[in-house]
Amino acid sequence: MYGLAALPERWSGITDVTAGDNSWDEVTGYQAGPGYDLASGLGTIDGARFVHALAGR
Repeated sequence: MYGLAALPERWSGITDVTAGDNSWDEVTGYQAGPGYDLASGLGTIDGARFVHALAGR
């Protein structure tokens, strides 16, 4: 996953989430930012692209 995340989004299928947070109700969460973060991890997956990247196609 981390190797794929280093590739451009159009090849890896991993879309970096750079805005927002994971707060809920009155619980303060973490802020999203470029790269890995505690709010969204590596980001979100574009399934069609990610499966091809994972398979090496």
